[in-house]
Amino acid sequence: MSIQRRCPSCGAWNGDEDHCTHCGQVLNPKLIRDKQDAAREERRKKERPSQLDEFVESWKNSRWLLLRGLYWVAYSVWFVIFSIVSFFLVLIAGTPG
Repeated sequence: MSIQRRCPSCGAWNGDEDHCTHCGQVLNPKLIRDKQDAAREERRKKERPSQLDEFVESWKNSRWLLLRGLYWVAYSVWFVIFSIVSFFLVLIAGTPG
């Protein structure tokens, strides 16, 4: 049994085609999703990173050893704290009732 898709542009019914036979509109959900993902990626590349992201990157890639060290200390502390919190959340979620 063939899949029947209705074109959102012209309203014509199509068989198992990827594009509408009347107007050429994309009908395949995977192709639509791929097109949306590509457009989203292009938008993401064009927009400027936030000031916080730029600040963190400047410390991470700083030419000064002290700033790079402070970045890694802060990152390590953040990682340990969230690891401990995650562990306790798993324990709480795993308790019955």
